[in-house]
Amino acid sequence: MTSSADTTGGRGVEFRVLQLLGFHGCPFVRAGLELPPGHPGREIVRDHKARFRARLRALALALPAADPASLAWQLATLADGAAACVLQGSGTPARAARTVALLALDAAERERD
Repeated sequence: MTSSADTTGGRGVEFRVLQLLGFHGCPFVRAGLELPPGHPGREIVRDHKARFRARLRALALALPAADPASLAWQLATLADGAAACVLQGSGTPARAARTVALLALDAAERERD
């Protein structure tokens, strides 16, 4: 049930912002799924995702993470999953990904100790 002042249709402000921006998920994930095997565009997608993981790994190196590369893969997978779920029409996937990311960061810190 939504109030008469609710302009998001009960979906949350995150959804409305994404809708206004015209966001329909990660274009690299979408391209990677839609392009046929062997298409040169898939190499661009792989390169982009590798650079994203490298940035996450660099950030993880600054944390007390036992395995920064593994943590980078985990966080990249969460980001891709949340972006792919954006069409569900709510901020729930992003909030769930954030919760799991915090758990992964906590676990990475404990593994290092």
